[in-house]
Amino acid sequence: MMIRTSILLLEILIVIVTVTFTVTTAQTTVCHDLANWVDQYGDGCEWYDRDGACENFGDCCANFGHTASSACCACGGGEDVVIDYPTPAPKEENDDTCTDLFGWRDAYGDDCGWYETQDPTCSEYGWSTPGTNGTYPMEACCTCGGGSYFVEPPSGMPSVVLSEMPSV
Repeated sequence: MMIRTSILLLEILIVIVTVTFTVTTAQTTVCHDLANWVDQYGDGCEWYDRDGACENFGDCCANFGHTASSACCACGGGEDVVIDYPTPAPKEENDDTCTDLFGWRDAYGDDCGWYETQDPTCSEYGWSTPGTNGTYPMEACCTCGGGSYFVEPPSGMPSVVLSEMPSV
């Protein structure tokens, strides 16, 4: 009896965790500042990423063969990196099976709600701004195809209630 119950439990667990997803991919291009670049005064791309800095100083202060105009995305430089990412399936109106990663926020403090309203397909920012624990919106947010899912067991499956073994 104990072996039969164990096999039944194992079969139920296999049914619960067996889920098939169809994933298509798309590409996006993301700009990255040249790694570790600083101008001759020690200012990096973060310094140039403010109002007027690129216009006033972007072609000044070359270092390592680059100025901010060629090294920093904010000034029109940097390197374009092509990223392949999964395209989420369209979210159904009553799809309550997905849960956003609890407590996740991107580097700017935005949570998954921001992506749902500002970039619903996550095609623009889904892989550009990592957040909590280095996790991207495409991994953390349901609207982007991430999040976590709970799969209901199929109907008609027997329920298993464990009880104490009968005494002899």
